[in-house]
Amino acid sequence: MIGKRGEELKDLPVSTVSHPVCEAQLQRAFPDGKYKQLPDEVYKRLAFHPASFEVIEHHVEVFVSTDGRTFVRGERPADLLRNSIVTPSLAAGIYNAKYVNAQPIQRLVKEFERCNVFLPEPTMCRWANVCSDCYLKRIYDRLREKLNDYHVLHADETPVEVRKNGRPARSRSYIVGVPDRITGSTSFCPL
Repeated sequence: MIGKRGEELKDLPVSTVSHPVCEAQLQRAFPDGKYKQLPDEVYKRLAFHPASFEVIEHHVEVFVSTDGRTFVRGERPADLLRNSIVTPSLAAGIYNAKYVNAQPIQRLVKEFERCNVFLPEPTMCRWANVCSDCYLKRIYDRLREKLNDYHVLHADETPVEVRKNGRPARSRSYIVGVPDRITGSTSFCPL
């Protein structure tokens, strides 16, 4: 397909739907049986499939010795959070909605409810917090170390009125706060 539409759709998966002409229809249109098939007429439509959910039910085989002392269980994959229904894909969806798309958790709860998945807001928040503590803490700690190595940690461009150095009272000026790493105090100087 050539053109802008072809360029827009080129990397998307394609599902083909055939619309055949039945033999009876051909007999009615061409009673003498003289016809030939032309190349198919092809057109494209773009379908949107909103979030879908699937319950994955795990069955772990368990065996016990006849005296009842020894148990053997089948190997199971590690859970993201033990005894929780959250999966990596569900946690990633919550993080994506909350932090990439800036969607409040309450709105995400409503979105899930429209798909007949009823998860309370505190549960989603707890999953996000616990997963952050379990899986992202090392990254946070490393970022904090790197940030503490910089001489400036915060910049704020709030205009303030400064009456110094012969500037008029209504002129736009900025104040820069410079932290002193030794004393912990901040000194301010106008720009």
